[in-house]
Amino acid sequence: MKKGLLIVGSLFLLTACTTSPKEAKTTSSSESSEVTNTTKRTSDSSRSSAQTSAASKTSTTSQSQDSSTLETTQTETSETNEEEQKIASYNQLDLALKVLLATTIVDHRAETPGLQGFGLGYNFDGNYLFVQISSGAGVGHPLFKLAYDESAIYPLEEVVGITANEVENNVLSGEAVSKVVLYDRYLNEKEKYDSSISHVQESSFFTEAYFEKRKSFVKSTSE
Repeated sequence: MKKGLLIVGSLFLLTACTTSPKEAKTTSSSESSEVTNTTKRTSDSSRSSAQTSAASKTSTTSQSQDSSTLETTQTETSETNEEEQKIASYNQLDLALKVLLATTIVDHRAETPGLQGFGLGYNFDGNYLFVQISSGAGVGHPLFKLAYDESAIYPLEEVVGITANEVENNVLSGEAVSKVVLYDRYLNEKEKYDSSISHVQESSFFTEAYFEKRKSFVKSTSE
């Protein structure tokens, strides 16, 4: 009887020893698989989070750029509208006042309050404006030739008497001076310019032909 029990017990132990490694292996494999799956899920989650964050940053950057572009466009549009309004306001000024402001580009004496001691003669001939400030004495008062369009004034030339028969001719820059600048100048010292209008008078003999005739005296200077 004891011998039989010993045999049965040995068989049981043998079976237990034989199956235990398989179960351990299965358990280890299951745990390893679970760890792998968990790691994969974590990696996928991190990748998804990174992609979402990158997309969010891209969207934010894009929105910021769009907003900046819109603000720049609005600012430029606003500045353009303001300039157009000032040009229109300049063009609606009294003719004598516009001539006076244009003359400030080429002759600093046009800035004299009330033009005290001076007179400003002008004439429009073709596409040109001719202006001259004179005190009524002497010959050294330059006659200027200016061009103009809807938005700017262009100083072109001057002839100035050296003696009764000698004239100096100078070519000016020709660079555009915006009417916006002139209108701002007027607004800053409105009273001064308004007080000068009575000294601005048309001089119909200031023509292109007269200007060219005055230039012809330049030749006699070198003879």
